[in-house]
Amino acid sequence: MLLQESIQELGSGIINVLDNQIRLTGFMCNERLVDYCLHGHDCRFSVGVYPKEKFDIAYIKDNALFIILENGVEIIRYQFIPIGKYKKI
Repeated sequence: MLLQESIQELGSGIINVLDNQIRLTGFMCNERLVDYCLHGHDCRFSVGVYPKEKFDIAYIKDNALFIILENGVEIIRYQFIPIGKYKKI
């Protein structure tokens, strides 16, 4: 499975961009990622290693939380939170 497809399927994740590969640690929801990071619970859903390639974080699921690391150092976090639903007129 390609990196982009894996990112889009997950409820949350940690993307660690290394020199020649990308390590993706996946979680079913953002609460599990928080449990993993803050409380040390091993509640990972998946772990994958991919060749270094571009990916687009714009297509993650609503409420998913992704932490981007470069060689183990946090660079940025993304979480898309819906702010409302539009009604058709």
